Amino acid sequence: MIKAIKSYDPDKPLIMKAFKEKFNATKVTSVKFNSNRNTFFATCFRGYEKLGLKEINSIQINGLQNKERKKMLLVCDKKEPTYDEAKKFIGGYIQSVPLTNGDKLLMDEEGRIKFLEPNFEAQEYWDKSYPGNKDLMVGKMILVKSNVNRGW
Repeated sequence: MIKAIKSYDPDKPLIMKAFKEKFNATKVTSVKFNSNRNTFFATCFRGYEKLGLKEINSIQINGLQNKERKKMLLVCDKKEPTYDEAKKFIGGYIQSVPLTNGDKLLMDEEGRIKFLEPNFEAQEYWDKSYPGNKDLMVGKMILVKSNVNRGW
């Protein structure tokens, strides 16, 4: 699935910065995310020269986000979070989704309706568990490892 990155998306400045740095571009337009390939692509320009459609793996952008943004995925492998702890971190109604390895992803039940930002760390766990499933993981999430999961 291809999703346009809108001007109000909080990640757009970081994504554009990554394109400008990687391709020495002065202008970046039409930024989109391809969830099938887990990549961003955009049209890049250097001055009046069109560099063309360029692509960056989302992990490269995610690395930039980790330096400049707050944490999007909390991994609980020592202690199961309480409902209140999960609600405070995630910020919405909690939905628990099982992964095929026994772990659980806790997420905002209304994340897509609220147009929350993509969560690329959680997306990697989801894609490993359900290859071919096109769901996009959004918002802050908690990964509860199976060894501490008792009630989720």
